[in-house]
Amino acid sequence: MLSRKKITSKINYLEDWPTYYYDIPTPSLRKEFLEKAIASNLEPEHDSCRMEILKKRFGTKVKKDSGDRFMLAWLMIKSAAVAKDTILIKKQHRELEGYLDDLCLRSFPSASPAMRQVLEEEWLDLARRYIISCSKSKNYSSTFFGIIPLNDNIVAQKLADEIDLVTRIYPDKFGFEKDFLPLRRMFMDAYFQLVADADSYWHE
Repeated sequence: MLSRKKITSKINYLEDWPTYYYDIPTPSLRKEFLEKAIASNLEPEHDSCRMEILKKRFGTKVKKDSGDRFMLAWLMIKSAAVAKDTILIKKQHRELEGYLDDLCLRSFPSASPAMRQVLEEEWLDLARRYIISCSKSKNYSSTFFGIIPLNDNIVAQKLADEIDLVTRIYPDKFGFEKDFLPLRRMFMDAYFQLVADADSYWHE
């Protein structure tokens, strides 16, 4: 399902910084190289923003196995959207507002140009990791408790529908569709970068 990507071995992360920043495999290692970049004054303004968002995404004490708070917020929104609960609307509204803050979507419009760029890069990384993870997941790409694998085109359509649900349909129920537009654009970019024949599955 995914388009092929050339694999780069033995990456020098600081060379041509920050081209390979999101290829750094763990949050703690990402923080380590980011600190080196800051010490070397490579991209002062952007690196300051990267450090701020790194801590927002993985916690102030960034560790090798730190949980991805952006990913958690995405999964929680998806779970709420799929549940289609029509009873606890006020609770869902409050929770969605919280996820807006968790994903830094609420602060995006008033952020500096450097911060806006970094946030878009973070959301694109989130989207790429999510799509790749789903495409490799036996549970996601199969049915009947993982027994029967789904065709690639079904998985691709499932992902497209899910992105539309989380970034447009569900937020629109609470008047947040506009707030989710920056995240939607990054997920669409990732989808079209990664999924072969993406335009066959995506319908605005």
